Amino acid sequence: MNKEIVLEKLNEVLDPELNKSVVELNMVRNIEILDKKISVDIYYTIPDCPLKDKIRKEIENKLKEIGFEEININYKTMSKNELEDLKIKLNLKKIKGKIKNIIAIASGKGGVGKSTVTTNIAVSLSKLKFKVGVLDADINGPNIPLMFGIDEKPSVLNGKILPIEKYGVKVISIGFFIENENSPVLWRGPLISKAIEELYEDVLWDELDFLFIDLPPGTGDETLTVGGSLPIDGVLIVTTPQEVSKLDATRSAIAFQKMNVKILGVIENMSYFVCPESNKNYEIFGSGGGENMSKILNVPLLGKIPIEIELRKGSDNGFPIVIFNPESISSKEFFKISKKILEILNVSIS
Repeated sequence: MNKEIVLEKLNEVLDPELNKSVVELNMVRNIEILDKKISVDIYYTIPDCPLKDKIRKEIENKLKEIGFEEININYKTMSKNELEDLKIKLNLKKIKGKIKNIIAIASGKGGVGKSTVTTNIAVSLSKLKFKVGVLDADINGPNIPLMFGIDEKPSVLNGKILPIEKYGVKVISIGFFIENENSPVLWRGPLISKAIEELYEDVLWDELDFLFIDLPPGTGDETLTVGGSLPIDGVLIVTTPQEVSKLDATRSAIAFQKMNVKILGVIENMSYFVCPESNKNYEIFGSGGGENMSKILNVPLLGKIPIEIELRKGSDNGFPIVIFNPESISSKEFFKISKKILEILNVSIS
């Protein structure tokens, strides 16, 4: 029995989330052996690791296989600096922790309603009894506080920011920390990237079924940070029917594909205007943009959101339409889209 044999055996134990050996991840330390007794420290990447029991059982089984009868495992957590060094060494993305699904909502064009879509899908899934969070990654123009009707400041617990909960959704935005909502955030790229990473890592999200990340238009620093550094499971692309929107949104989708991020589907917003007097539909921005884009990307068109006056009023006043008028055409479409997302991710409604 010696340390080399122990490390060789424990090299067979993989961290289920990172798919790397616990030895390669430097989780195994301070091995002490006395005859058939062994003491070892196991350093997890996050506190209260949800996979701790699974890893522990595998380690114990491997040590028993090579003859140890008394096993003492001490559980510890890596420091923030150790974790950052590990990420650089192994080219790892941020740790998901207790968040099951992380989904970005993007479009190359501004003004297509990404924040409206993000808000209403998040609230729809919350109403379906899922634990949901929203991270506003639009640092220069945060709109999520307005969409949710939040004007309070987050508090801090044990060095972690507590997200503000509204309509059953945990929300964080740089807008919560700006004294005057009309004040611009004049930050360059590195500061923007750092802010997004901190809003992800320094917030006490706890257990979530879904975390939606609302991105600004374009394919700049925010897109590169979210697609390249955060452990996202996929992206939803929002477009309007018009050609210029489809063109910009397709660029955004291709940018994510180059970062090996899965495109979950396309959502066409502002598909048509529902006249409240005649109840007729008018295709103000044309038609077919979302459908054509889904064919180009070979992904599903998840739904078409109409232009409704109540939808606009709700967004301006902090009342998502799925809350104050669940029977509207828009609300029903948001719920339909949400259920399609569940199907794509193979998540069942309990």
